[in-house]
Amino acid sequence: SSSVDDIVISSNTAIEGLSYNLSCEVSGDPVPSVSWIKVSNDEHRVGKILNFTRISRNDAGSYTCEAIKPEIKQFTTSATSHTVCQNDVISFNCSAEANPLVTSYQLFENDTAILGSSGMWSRNMSTRGVFIYKCVANNTYGTGNRENIAVRVYVKPEIKQFKTSAANYTACQDDVISLNCSANANPLVTSYQLFENDTAILDTDNSGMWSRNMSTRGVFIYKCMASNTYGTGNSEKIAVHVY
Repeated sequence: SSSVDDIVISSNTAIEGLSYNLSCEVSGDPVPSVSWIKVSNDEHRVGKILNFTRISRNDAGSYTCEAIKPEIKQFTTSATSHTVCQNDVISFNCSAEANPLVTSYQLFENDTAILGSSGMWSRNMSTRGVFIYKCVANNTYGTGNRENIAVRVYVKPEIKQFKTSAANYTACQDDVISLNCSANANPLVTSYQLFENDTAILDTDNSGMWSRNMSTRGVFIYKCMASNTYGTGNSEKIAVHVY
């Protein structure tokens, strides 16, 4: 935050026609700009030193020193608990108090500026990972920013491989074949499920490996489904012919 630490004056009185000045010492991160305001007419003069080269009785009055960079009051996101799934669209909202009024807002993503000046943004989270967002508010005298928001983008499972040991997808009756399924996911896959002719085989498996005794002739359609805490992913189907 910004603050006025000290005001240094030549004296409480001045002699008309001579020089006179006031100095305003401020602090903040980043260091704010400074404005002197004449209370009677709200006249603004920018700068830490209010200097009168030849002061006159028209300059008499009360003066106020202000550290005047914008102060962010709110920076929020629609991402619940700051986590989303890949390809979700989330919003950011930023508001600030400033005098003069804020002229523009800017959103930063991993220290890269994103265009837009209204204080409201939508982002398609198409890439998994951790993204750090910061809002900056600007006016004619300085900038203000707020603590960062970290958004984690998780990925539901994506099947990378689903295969069978059945040569050319054919087997003889009573053959035992294997089926293997693997997926990429963040967080990691918690379970794999095998479907046979659209019916789930009861035993889920954390490894994605199954053995099937092909005791009946016919065509059997297999599908693998991988799950994690953020969703499921399905494989392409495999048709095995049993003769």
